[in-house]
Amino acid sequence: HYYWCSTTSTPGKGCNITCASLLTDDITVDIKCALHIFSETAKGSTKNGFTAWVTYKKYCTGDQSSWISGCSL
Repeated sequence: HYYWCSTTSTPGKGCNITCASLLTDDITVDIKCALHIFSETAKGSTKNGFTAWVTYKKYCTGDQSSWISGCSL
């Protein structure tokens, strides 16, 4: 059960997108959704932003160079 994207062919949920749109080579939609998620989770009393994601601490903090290894940057 996904909160931010729709598993059907109709865009919806928190980011108003389909989950399939996150799997394309064009990351424009992905970035917009991530920024929306950050904005939404940074509100309120907890103001925890990306740390609201259960997997953020494990996969998105510290040295992230492995994610771009092999890229021509």
